[in-house]
Amino acid sequence: MKILFYDKSKLCFIMLIFFITAIGASAFDAAGPIRVAVIPFKINAEKDLTFLKDGIFDMFAFHLSREGRVEVINREDTEKMLESFSGTLNEV
Repeated sequence: MKILFYDKSKLCFIMLIFFITAIGASAFDAAGPIRVAVIPFKINAEKDLTFLKDGIFDMFAFHLSREGRVEVINREDTEKMLESFSGTLNEV
């Protein structure tokens, strides 16, 4: 009798964990897409490598974005936000 009660309580506990996880996941999905920003960077080289800098930004933005799940903030908005900070980003 004791073993049967133990199995039922174990099953109820596992089902409770499953439902809590399912509810949490659905609440996270309902919150909308995650927004990320690709921070621009400098390339210190003798040649003008602006094309490479722009290409890397576009590549990161393309590979990070997932329809409905991840939204990459556009470059202009990111640059406007960065203008409000002073110093380097690792100090913010």
